[in-house]
Amino acid sequence: MNLLIVDDNVPVVHGIEKIIDKQEFSIDFVFKAFSINKAIEILKKEKIELLISDIEMPDGSGLDLIEWVN
Repeated sequence: MNLLIVDDNVPVVHGIEKIIDKQEFSIDFVFKAFSINKAIEILKKEKIELLISDIEMPDGSGLDLIEWVN
């Protein structure tokens, strides 16, 4: 399973990556995006099964991103 973490705050992304038990959730690879645009770029290229996103970011809303995914 692939995970995408999206947040404009770099330390938050790295912190989330550290605390997630990849083995427990069968996560093979963690993608990281620090903007909505980069997240969309990754989502267009990669198969992402799990998405963790900040809600408020300078370039858009995490809710808008989830709507785009749907």
